[in-house]
Amino acid sequence: MGELLFCVSLFLVKGVGPARFRMLIDEFGSPENVFTADPKKLRRFLPEKTVRELKQFDHKISEKIIKKTDLIGAKIICLNFPEYPEKLKPFSYSPPLLWVKGDLNCLNGITIGVVGTRKPSLYGIRMTKKIVEALVEAGFVIISGGAYGIDTVAHRTALESGGKTIAILGSGLDVPYPARNKKLFEEISRSGAVISEYPPGTGPNAENFPRRNRIISALSDALLVMEAGASSGALLTARWALDQGKEIFSLPGPIDSEKSTGTNRLIKEGARIITDVEDILEEFGLGSVKTKSVSLSPQEQRVYEKLSNEPVHIDRLLIELEMDITELLSILLGLELKGLVQQIPGKYYVKL
Repeated sequence: MGELLFCVSLFLVKGVGPARFRMLIDEFGSPENVFTADPKKLRRFLPEKTVRELKQFDHKISEKIIKKTDLIGAKIICLNFPEYPEKLKPFSYSPPLLWVKGDLNCLNGITIGVVGTRKPSLYGIRMTKKIVEALVEAGFVIISGGAYGIDTVAHRTALESGGKTIAILGSGLDVPYPARNKKLFEEISRSGAVISEYPPGTGPNAENFPRRNRIISALSDALLVMEAGASSGALLTARWALDQGKEIFSLPGPIDSEKSTGTNRLIKEGARIITDVEDILEEFGLGSVKTKSVSLSPQEQRVYEKLSNEPVHIDRLLIELEMDITELLSILLGLELKGLVQQIPGKYYVKL
């Protein structure tokens, strides 16, 4: 526990942020050496107040945090540990410590951040499912922020497609936010990872989430913005990605939709427009994703052709198809089970 103890302690010292933490380790070799260094030498790198904080720090506080981390089944990874993600190392603002549940080895694959609004439209949900499913099939690891909306759809679709996904939280791992996603985070940690830069007990403070976005973009080889309004936090993630030199993909949407204002603006500003998953695969030099072959009966084909990407009410289908309600419902259920159709509230159906 020795090295880890000093890592946590240095992290907690007031006045030692990410840049200073990195600088002190580079200069003194290890967190322990920083605490045992001569105050005169420390004053060459730190203000007097910070030196006093460091020399008077109570390491019992760190011991409690380490024990609490163990109790929730997580681990702490410090900047100077071999397990610390390579993709975070180039940036001076990367967090000195990460609290992790799961396996970070999945970061060794091709990663893509998928972000968007917390209140997506049916179009945004449908396209997120479609594209994430194809990305998983192509071998991508999906990274997102665990929030409601597009984030949750991306995580769930990745899991349901048999892929790996990583959630970056803006709170302590024992204070999952949103709380209703607690079970989702547990599922993610079994095959991927849930990550936070905040110690156990940290609540979902508003200022944590813009900071969280820099980790999403840094860990991602590219960023995909699915649907975002003019002031969506997803646009902040895109700014981080731009600063980090990452490729940004954006899904176009209706020009009169507030939920697509941000994504359409990103495209105007130079983000790559995505109309199909092939747009992303091409950027990474990957081949096409195989299209699933689904066999349809003549009746299923007839019903399927009456559907579109816009919701169609069952009453309209009954009129146009001149079909018995029992027969139509049976066919629609079959199409749902084949993953071709989705029923939405109000007895509407839409193609997937």
